[in-house]
Amino acid sequence: MNRMRTQTRALRFAFALCSTLVSIFRVARADVSVNGLFADHAVLQRDATVPIWGSAEPDEAITVTFRDQKATATADASGLWKVELKNLKPGEPATLTIVGKNVITVADVLVGDVWLCSGQSNMAFELRSAENSGTEITAANYPLIRHIRLKLKSAETPQKTLQGQWAVCSPATAKDFTAVGYFFAKEVQPASGVPIGLINCTWGGTSATAWMSKEALNSDPVCAAVLDQWAKTLAEYPAAKLRYTDKLAEWEKAQAAAKATGMPFNLRKPNPPPGLGDRNTPAGLFNGMISPLIPYSLKGIVWYQGEQDASKYAGYRHWFPAMITQWRRDFGQGDLPFLYVQLPNHNSEGANSMSWAFMRGVQAEALALPNTGMAVTIDVGDNDNVHPKRKEAVGHRLALIAEAKVYGMKVPYEGPIFDSATVEANAMIVRFKRGAEGLKARGETLREFQLAGADKQFRPAAAIIEGSTLRVTSLDVANPIAVRYAWRNGSEANLLNKDDLPAAPFRSDNWK
Repeated sequence: MNRMRTQTRALRFAFALCSTLVSIFRVARADVSVNGLFADHAVLQRDATVPIWGSAEPDEAITVTFRDQKATATADASGLWKVELKNLKPGEPATLTIVGKNVITVADVLVGDVWLCSGQSNMAFELRSAENSGTEITAANYPLIRHIRLKLKSAETPQKTLQGQWAVCSPATAKDFTAVGYFFAKEVQPASGVPIGLINCTWGGTSATAWMSKEALNSDPVCAAVLDQWAKTLAEYPAAKLRYTDKLAEWEKAQAAAKATGMPFNLRKPNPPPGLGDRNTPAGLFNGMISPLIPYSLKGIVWYQGEQDASKYAGYRHWFPAMITQWRRDFGQGDLPFLYVQLPNHNSEGANSMSWAFMRGVQAEALALPNTGMAVTIDVGDNDNVHPKRKEAVGHRLALIAEAKVYGMKVPYEGPIFDSATVEANAMIVRFKRGAEGLKARGETLREFQLAGADKQFRPAAAIIEGSTLRVTSLDVANPIAVRYAWRNGSEANLLNKDDLPAAPFRSDNWK
């Protein structure tokens, strides 16, 4: 009996030892892995150098095969590897194979155009919540459109891995797509004749500074001030956390008292103070969500953001172009097309506030950068909801810009663009650079015009169309010197051209 017990203990020890050795072997033997973008149903960029990368055991030999191309690499001392495929062409779905000490097969991979869709909640806004979503989703059988939504992640340092799954567009999956991206792809795909991949890299309520790299934030003193302010915020966090804890306790006490007495309770729950890991950590979303994408080969970028930063438009004048410039540099594909949405109409801070108006002006300034395009949405917002449901018009206008400026198609893509205003008697004559063919009003009369005299006080004005120009007058301004159009947060703008494209908000003055 003792002998049997001894043998049993010996066997148990041997089994435990073997299990331990197997575990050690598994840790030491790092299976080859590939970046999460290279997953079933992915889209690879056509007619470009396509990097494919991942990790493995140091010095491990890696072979990547796709169609008739084969590329090899050796993992470096840190276990990282990268290969490049060249000038892929659209065609039938194929399998991407990665071979090291193990084998990874990625099925149903298409070659086409890949668009990175990024920004805050109005880009994250899902198709299921858009206007006419029921009808749209039922008909959304577009197997050549693919979509991947990245998991939310803020990080202190640049990350290399990501989480997400590619989905083929169908009535079962389309409801989860970015609505703006979906409507954009729905038009661009048949127009271009190639598959479209959408990378949904979004997080609601976020500042552009969270999407900027540390390098971009250090590009000039105004951008760098964001880092200084964040350092101050972190230093003050312990005290702010104590104040929040007290306020939360008071709120919970008031809530419990209201519940006990059956009284209504509408007091808003206090928000915790920003600290480590906050979604608006400067560079946090670049590190956690953009960095893992680099250097995936792209056709271009579509951006919808600015609501969070509207009251800081003076800083945004520096942040936005710095972000665009740095993203382009990081992806290493030259001046990647960067298309973006100008903020729509919305009474965010009351009927007379103008922070969104000035923010729209700052956004328009970014058109000075090469290979950019701006979709004007001043007429399709919602004055009572920061998340307007009319996303089809937004996607359509972005698609027109892409078709014209990226794909070289002859399509109208912009409404009237302000050029100049001159005084003529008691009126101001407004001229446009382009897009002014067939000027018209949506409705009976033009709205949202203002004139100012030497006192710099803007007053309501009337505008009439005279061919491709406008004559603007006001009974309250006898000697006008400046004109504005749609220069309010919640503007009810209605100036269009013959293609039903809206005029961009404008002002002839440069007054602060």
